[in-house]
Amino acid sequence: MCYDHININTSIFAEQRPDAPAKVQSGTFAILYNVRNGNPKHMRLPPMLNRALDATEISFATDVRPTRDQMGSFRGQFRIHIIEILLANCPNFEDYDRSTLHHGERRKMPQGYRTKQFPLSSKKSCKARKVTVEHE
Repeated sequence: MCYDHININTSIFAEQRPDAPAKVQSGTFAILYNVRNGNPKHMRLPPMLNRALDATEISFATDVRPTRDQMGSFRGQFRIHIIEILLANCPNFEDYDRSTLHHGERRKMPQGYRTKQFPLSSKKSCKARKVTVEHE
């Protein structure tokens, strides 16, 4: 489950005065996602709670330090973010070829895969509705 932010535009003919309601209504709603390749056995809560009770101190060297593959991915993403900032703020970079700025794929989705989504209403009486999103 995750949460998403939503903005709903109201009429452009709303009265404009200091104490008038906003033209945009904002809020947050929950979305349930189907877990791709998920194993229900790995999602059981009691084993997770038992592991938390028996957990030892974490160390940077064994528990936190990224692998070489993770560091390479991080550097690639960081490089793209720096270049995007330069392109947005420095006129000297306006001729830069932006087509080369692509984040690498870490876990490529199969061709045509669709993520099942179930947006939930804030009202308890409404049922979840199935929605799908295509990955390119």
